[in-house]
Amino acid sequence: MSDSPSVIFTAYATGILALIVLCQIFILISQRTQLRLDWAETYRKRWGEIRIDWSKVIYFGHSSGDYYQIATAEVISEIDRMKTERKNTTREIWALEPTIRVFTELNDICLRIMQGHLRIGDTYPILGTEFLRQSAAMRNLLDYEYSSRQGNWGDKEHVDVQRSIRTWLVCHDGIRRRCLILIDMLWAEAVRLEDLPPDDIRSAANAKIHTGKERKKRLKEEVIRLNGYFSIIRALSLSYFLQHSEYKVNKYSRGIDAVRLKELEDKWVKRYLEE
Repeated sequence: MSDSPSVIFTAYATGILALIVLCQIFILISQRTQLRLDWAETYRKRWGEIRIDWSKVIYFGHSSGDYYQIATAEVISEIDRMKTERKNTTREIWALEPTIRVFTELNDICLRIMQGHLRIGDTYPILGTEFLRQSAAMRNLLDYEYSSRQGNWGDKEHVDVQRSIRTWLVCHDGIRRRCLILIDMLWAEAVRLEDLPPDDIRSAANAKIHTGKERKKRLKEEVIRLNGYFSIIRALSLSYFLQHSEYKVNKYSRGIDAVRLKELEDKWVKRYLEE
């Protein structure tokens, strides 16, 4: 019986210690969440500041005269004027400056995700589907194989600008890879949320039958290269996230359900016919 007060005291002390540990964990989680929100807000502001630069990059990525542009008529007129001046000492500068700002910003966002400072869901609302709808133009500049399949179309000045941008990206291959990785991750998030047209989802999923493994391998290698082998769990988690934009391997796996995709396509067709 003499030991009873000591036992009770020990139990209380253990309970208080456990409560303190839980409070510290809660505080750390709250601080980490707030830091993520602060980073997301920072990138939201920074992306808003370079939207005109991004519209120029999209113009460079498309063929000259392409109908699907997001730049204003004034911006396009300015670009066309600069192209026709044909001054080799200045052409690369005016074309590369907005390109460097945009791709280095996308690279920075991708680095934050791979380091665990941001989640894909934090950055998706910042860029969103408007960004992804123009991903073909960006891939045309970033992806050697994609651009070779598309071919070089348009006036010589426009092709020269594209060549200058690709040359810069070749010299900064890490930035190029991480920009492609960011597009892949955001595309997977958009498919998960069903924010893209069903035809686009199916078309990309069909392409990933051949390229899916390579894209996931590229992401895993990049995370480990950045953070070391102790980040293998994060590397596997992020690479597995890309499965959202691929067809399901089985009914229990992550990915696109063929039945659900057909339902979405039928809804889109019905809506189109009603209009």
